[in-house]
Amino acid sequence: MQELLTILSAFYGCHAMVALRPLSDEETYECIQITATVQVYFLTKAELAMMADMPDTKRKIGLDIALQRFKAWEKANPKAVKILKGIPTEKSDPVI
Repeated sequence: MQELLTILSAFYGCHAMVALRPLSDEETYECIQITATVQVYFLTKAELAMMADMPDTKRKIGLDIALQRFKAWEKANPKAVKILKGIPTEKSDPVI
């Protein structure tokens, strides 16, 4: 779980930077890599292996599944999302 929280912290950091200013080419590349890492986290090893041999058009279906799972995780963990985004929360709320 710690690995996921670290990845998501960077992911939300990218979103915060984009909201403030245009990203440099290096930052854009890093944020694309972070987004890809988030997507991979929400796919099984079997799904990743299957996707490796697919053309890009079909690979997008797997990435859409990963996005749906990520959004479901966000919905199930609103407190963690707020903390990772740097949104103040009540101290008594459990994180996850």
